[in-house]
Amino acid sequence: MADKPDNDTEKKVAGAPELPKDNKKQDLTGPDQDKEQPSFEPQTAQSDSDETLDDQKTADAVDDIIRNESDELLEAQDAKTQKVLPDGKKSWWRRAWLRWVLLLVLLAAGGAMAYPKSRYWVLNTAGMRVSASVVVVDNTTGQPLKNVTVSLGGGQAFTDADGKAKVDKVKLGRATLKLERIAFAPQEKQVVLGWGSNPLGRFELQAVGAQYTVVVRDFLSNQPIEGAEASSGQAAARSDNTGKIILTLDKSDGSDVTAILAAPGYRSEEVTLKAAVTNELVLVPSAKDVFVSKESGKYDVYTMDADGKNKKLLLAGTGLESGNIGLAVSPDGERVALVSTRDNVRTADGRLLSTLTLINVTNGDKVVLDRGEQIQLMDWVGNRIVYHMVANVVAEATDRSRITSYDYKADSRAQLASANQIRSAASALGVVYYTDGATYFRINADGANKQTVLSKEVWASYRTAYEELSLQTATGWYKLNLKSGAASEISEPSSYANRIFATNQAGMQSLWVDKSSLQLHDISSAKSTALHTQDGLTYPVRWLTDTAAIFRVSTGQEIADYIISSQGGAARKLGIVSGTFGINPAF
Repeated sequence: MADKPDNDTEKKVAGAPELPKDNKKQDLTGPDQDKEQPSFEPQTAQSDSDETLDDQKTADAVDDIIRNESDELLEAQDAKTQKVLPDGKKSWWRRAWLRWVLLLVLLAAGGAMAYPKSRYWVLNTAGMRVSASVVVVDNTTGQPLKNVTVSLGGGQAFTDADGKAKVDKVKLGRATLKLERIAFAPQEKQVVLGWGSNPLGRFELQAVGAQYTVVVRDFLSNQPIEGAEASSGQAAARSDNTGKIILTLDKSDGSDVTAILAAPGYRSEEVTLKAAVTNELVLVPSAKDVFVSKESGKYDVYTMDADGKNKKLLLAGTGLESGNIGLAVSPDGERVALVSTRDNVRTADGRLLSTLTLINVTNGDKVVLDRGEQIQLMDWVGNRIVYHMVANVVAEATDRSRITSYDYKADSRAQLASANQIRSAASALGVVYYTDGATYFRINADGANKQTVLSKEVWASYRTAYEELSLQTATGWYKLNLKSGAASEISEPSSYANRIFATNQAGMQSLWVDKSSLQLHDISSAKSTALHTQDGLTYPVRWLTDTAAIFRVSTGQEIADYIISSQGGAARKLGIVSGTFGINPAF
C-alpha cells in the first residue's frame, strides 16, 4: 500500500521531486488576514471570540474531511494497483507524478481553509448546510411573539408560541436576517453563520400598531392566568404572571375587534376587545361535571361546564333504572363508570342484576364491563376502575365475590381477588387490600406485586387517615401505615368513620368530608384545613382540575352539585342532580 501523509513527520512520495526545506505545511496556510466580523448588535451578535472559536471548529472539521478523503482515496486506489486495464496498461494511479500532483492540490485546498471566505466557499460548494435560531419578543411586554416571519439566507420559518424559530439548510458565511410581523416594525441584521447550530439570540420587535389590553383571570378563584393567549387573525399575544396581555393589531381607527381567548385547561372564548381600556375577562375550566338527572322522568346522564353552560345529554336513561345508581368519573375526566339496572337483565328466578357501564365523556360511546347481583365502585387508579362484585353464580361458588380492575386505555382486565365471600377490602393510594382466608393481602391495581400484610383474618377496614387504615381482627385492632406497609396493634378506635379521600391528578392535595365541612388535605405537610362549610355536604366529591373540585349537597329540599377552587373564591352552585353513590373504597 502507498504511504499516507503523516501529521507529525513529512514523508517523501516515491518518484517525486524533492521540495525545498522551507516549504512546510504550516507555511502553506498563511496568516488569517481575511476574518469577517459580525455587524449586528450585542444581544444578537456572536462575539469575536465566538467567531474565532467557530472558525477554528470549521477549519478543524474541513481538515478532518480532507484528511479522511485523502486517506480513503489512497486506500481505494492502492486496492486497485494490481488490476490491469483492458488494453494491458496499468491504472493511472500507479504513475507517481500524478499522485504527487493530486496530493499538492489537496494540501493547497487545506491551506485555503485558513481563510474564512475560502473555508465557507469550500464547505458550501461541498453541500454543507447549517441551521440558525432566534427568539423574538414584544418590546412592550417582553412576552414571546408568535407568527413572526424569520427570513435568513433564502430560508424561512415562523416563530411558535414561545417566540422561537429555527431556519434550516442555510449556507455558511454572511447572510441577512429579516424579522417581520404585521403591526410591528421590521428588523434586518447582517449575521455570519458558522459551523453548528448558530443561536442568534433574542430580538425585540417595536410595536407600531394599535394595542388592546386584556387581563384574564380564573372564573372560580379570580386569580390571574399566566400563559393565556389572545389571538385575532395571525396576531397573537400571551399573558404574563399577572394575567396581562397586550395584543398589537394593524388598526388605526381604534374600533372594537373580535379575538379568541384560550389557555391550557380552559374553555376557549370568543370575546370583543375595546381599545384604550383594560378588558377584564375570565376563563372557565374546560373539564365537565358529569351527573344523573331525572328531569325527563328517566335517569339520564348529563355533562355540563363549570359555569352551568353547555348542558348536554350524554346517555339517555331506559326508564328501567332503579334509584340505586352509582357514578364515578375517571381522574382525567375522559370516562365515567355507571352502575345501574338500565338493561333490565334478570336471573332465572327473576332477580334484577346491576350493570357496570363505562361511558366515553366526549362522544357518549359505551361498553358494558360486568353484570352482577351487586356492584360497588371502589376506586379509580389512573386509567383503571376498581370494583367489587357479587357475581350471579351459585351461592357455594369459590369465586362468587370478586375484586376486578379494568384499564380503559389498554382494554385490559385484572382479577385482583376472588372468594366465596370477601369480608373486608379497601383501596388506598393506588393499592388494593383484602382478606383471603386467614391472611390480609395487598396487591397493585394492575394485579402485580401481591404481598402479605398481616397473617390474620381482617373483619373490617376503615380509612381513618390519609395514610392509615384501621383493621379489625378476631384478636383486636391494628393500624396499617399505608406508606411504610407496617401494621401495629392499637386500642379500639374512638370512631368508625370511613373517610373517602379524593386526590387531584397532581398528587398534591386531597379532599374529604367531615360532617358539614369540606376539608382540603395538603399531602406534603399531612395537614387538613377547612375549605368550605355547608349543611348537607355529602359525596360524590371529585376534582374537575388540579385546583377546581365538585362536591354535592343533599338537603330536604334538593340535591345539587357545587364547584369550588382550592385557590380561593366562593363556591358556586352548578345545578340540581339526582342522588347517586360514588366511590366507596373500603368495606
